[in-house]
Parts: sequence; C-alpha cells; structure tokens
Amino acid sequence: MLPFLAEKEEITIITNSLETAYKLALLPNLQVISLGGRIRRESLSFVDSQIDPLIPESIGKAFMGAPGFSLDQGLTDVNPSEIAVKQSIARRSRVIIALVDSTKWDKVSFGTFVPTGQIHTIISDQNAPENMVTEMEKRGIKVIQVPTNSKDNG
Repeated sequence: MLPFLAEKEEITIITNSLETAYKLALLPNLQVISLGGRIRRESLSFVDSQIDPLIPESIGKAFMGAPGFSLDQGLTDVNPSEIAVKQSIARRSRVIIALVDSTKWDKVSFGTFVPTGQIHTIISDQNAPENMVTEMEKRGIKVIQVPTNSKDNG
C-alpha cells in the first residue's frame, strides 16, 4: 500500500501503527497523524480510549487491516483494545477498504470491528478463496486482487 501513497498529493493519513507512521513520515507529500496512547508491543500500535478524541469526526476512506475476515463476522481482531480503536475509526469513515491477504480469509479472531455489510472494497492477493471472492461480489462488495510482490511488504 505504501508505494501507492508515495504518488499521492496532499492527503492526510491517520494511523495508530507506529511502524506505518514512521514509513509514511518519510514521504514528504503526505501529512501524517499518529494517534497516541499506550503501545501494544505485539502489533506496535497505539491503543486505549485516550486516542478517541484525536480521531477526526469525518474520515473519507479508512484502509483497515485485520488478522481475520469471514463472511459472517466481517473484519476481526485478536485484541479488545485494537478492536475499540478500529471501531472508532470505522464509525467515522464514509468508505471502508479492507486490506486482507489470502492468509486472513475465513479466519475469525476474538471480535468484530467492521461487519461485512459495512465494507465497500477488499484488497487482497490473488490467492484469496475464489468462493468467498464470488460471494463478496454478489453482495456488492468490490474485490481487488493484486499480484504478490515478495520484495515489498509495505
């Protein structure tokens, strides 16, 4: 995702990921807002309720990664603090774009932060389960499958 953002002009990125904030800060054309709070070491992300007031009331597009995605549960995460942050961002977003590689499909983690019906687009690799991709498209959810690039994980 990051290589595509390098080409964009005058956009603001809001992230609770320390690693993502650092990488984005190296791109001079982007404005980066990093949400503060307690660092969750397992994911290098900021969590806890103190960050809620820092999230703008209206977000155009939210690109949201998840450890799990299923047809019934939608986007799920393993940690209650992560779920709370992601729910807060999702509530304020006009468009939700899920970033879910093929290893996350048909996996359910601890709790849902975005139900399937609220997802507008899913971006995944070409190994996403065909039957699930077809079902998403039947539900009106756009699925974009991109080639896997082993040189770039960003």
